[in-house]
Amino acid sequence: MATTTLTRKYRCKDVEVLTVSSAIVSTAQENLATITAKRANWIDPFFPDLKTRIDTAFQTFLGVDNAADLRAKTQLLNSIMVPAQENLSTFKINVSADFKNNKPRLEEILTTLGFNQHWAQAKKGDQQALIELLYTFKTNMSADLQSEITVAGTDAALITTLTGYADDLKIANINQEFSKSQRPLISGAAVTEFNGIYDEISKVCAVCRNMFKDDAVLKDNFSFAAVKRRLSGEAMPKKKEASKQAA
Repeated sequence: MATTTLTRKYRCKDVEVLTVSSAIVSTAQENLATITAKRANWIDPFFPDLKTRIDTAFQTFLGVDNAADLRAKTQLLNSIMVPAQENLSTFKINVSADFKNNKPRLEEILTTLGFNQHWAQAKKGDQQALIELLYTFKTNMSADLQSEITVAGTDAALITTLTGYADDLKIANINQEFSKSQRPLISGAAVTEFNGIYDEISKVCAVCRNMFKDDAVLKDNFSFAAVKRRLSGEAMPKKKEASKQAA
């Protein structure tokens, strides 16, 4: 049965806890000599054992072989999102310039193609907003509209490129979507184990963030919140970033 009384210590999906934890352990293993020079009780097999514990939790409670698969799917998703965002921005700039003297028509085009509804969130990294925008763009880019836009000056190849992103991004998003890999019912034993792993990773993050406080990149790689954002493609919060670190 699904647990209704056991409280999760983390504010994210169960599979995210394991994926982020696995990534942080990998970073720790890459910097093991420096870490164990100041933290002798973390010599091998501390991190290999923690990695095994995480992989076992994936297999036992979520039915996922390991974190690497999810990270690979996330990287694929991001490899599509970034150029899609850049090309959408280029398109919007060009169309806005070409139709600047006809504001009503410009607004109609941007609305028809989904920019007015979805661009504000899509450019911040919202996956669903980006997918909605790309599908609206693809669906509503009629031959007549494309001709009007290209005659005004926008490159036809850019439009072709943008219409091709929609299906690729949708498939990548489905493959990456964390909730798809979770079983409908998570047992109390599962939550207990997830909490235990999160506690260990929180300790690693606290110690290593201080240990690497003068190395901004490594310090960030030992932030649970920062690693989670990076793996899930979330936008960076604009304010009070430091106060929102989960570990």
